[in-house]
Amino acid sequence: MATKKVLGSLVGSGVQLTVGGTTDVVVGPNGLIDSDDSYAISMTGSNQTLTISGMVRSSGDDTIKFGDQDSDRNHVVIIEKSGFVVGDYDDALSFTSKNFTVINKGTITGLYPIYGSNSENSAVKINNSGSITATYSSAIYVSGDDEGLVTINNTGRIYAYDEDAVDISTIGLKLVNSGTIVSLDDNSVSASTANDSVVNKGKLVGNVSLDNGNDLYDGRLGRIVGDIYGGDGNDRLLGGNMAEALYGDEGNDRIQGGGGRDELYGGGGNDSFVFNRLSERGDTISGFGAEVGNDDRILISQDGFGAGLAKGTLAASRFQARTDNVAQDGNDRFILNLNDGGLWFDKDGSGSAKAVLLAYVPMVALTAADIVII
Repeated sequence: MATKKVLGSLVGSGVQLTVGGTTDVVVGPNGLIDSDDSYAISMTGSNQTLTISGMVRSSGDDTIKFGDQDSDRNHVVIIEKSGFVVGDYDDALSFTSKNFTVINKGTITGLYPIYGSNSENSAVKINNSGSITATYSSAIYVSGDDEGLVTINNTGRIYAYDEDAVDISTIGLKLVNSGTIVSLDDNSVSASTANDSVVNKGKLVGNVSLDNGNDLYDGRLGRIVGDIYGGDGNDRLLGGNMAEALYGDEGNDRIQGGGGRDELYGGGGNDSFVFNRLSERGDTISGFGAEVGNDDRILISQDGFGAGLAKGTLAASRFQARTDNVAQDGNDRFILNLNDGGLWFDKDGSGSAKAVLLAYVPMVALTAADIVII
């Protein structure tokens, strides 16, 4: 396999470097490729690797253009810490090839820093420990079909000023964020109608919109400034330790607020609202249903709450519905205040331990049958 090395400067009008076949390209630390009106690099072929330690820039068209999805595939782009890819007026990295990998340790900047469309069953992998910044649109945009998958592992910084920071259309998404993803004007993450997964261990600024499909959002180890929308489908939404708003929308969703005073919305379907420990108290549950097709449950962890609770549907003797929050005997564990919808937990029912507010469930006459010990 041949390798084209650029150790000096290629600067001017038109495409500065065109590479086909299986030829790799290396842009050294002192390398500069700059087009003022077209692609800086055009790579058409398969099984090619582009390694950038210098600068690649265009002030006219896409900075680096990869392939044609009908024939080209298996491209890998490695941007080292000293590497820069800059698209002044268009995409920095643009690809239509099937199976595309970006390993970014450096800096990618452009209207769309990474913009791709793929054929069916394609895999896109983006590993970012550097910086990806959109000056106008989304920092990462990928479209494809629902049999494909975009995998993003971010330990660096992904930033967008005007649109979604990460925008995935039609193709599935699996994202793990241990860094920072920011949109100043829209969603931090916008996913597709496929079955998507977002695990946030870092910081997200902007809403997370997962659209249709059976999706997962796990923010237990991270922070978010924004709301989480599961979209239609059977979603699992796990909040972190801050106050958050989690929307299940249509489908049979499982929602766990975590710490903080969360706003939990189930929407249509048979939803479950999970409390694993008493420290997760103080949430508000809206849209709680008790009818066919919208028959929700509150799930309480036996290990986390103790208090002699047996697994299964809560026994009627463990529940009271009153105009206050006072247990009546030693069997009572959950008391619904009919005045405001407050659901209180009393660990002994005797008054020796103060009852605590577990959640507000307004506009619903809860019964013991709505609570399940797991």
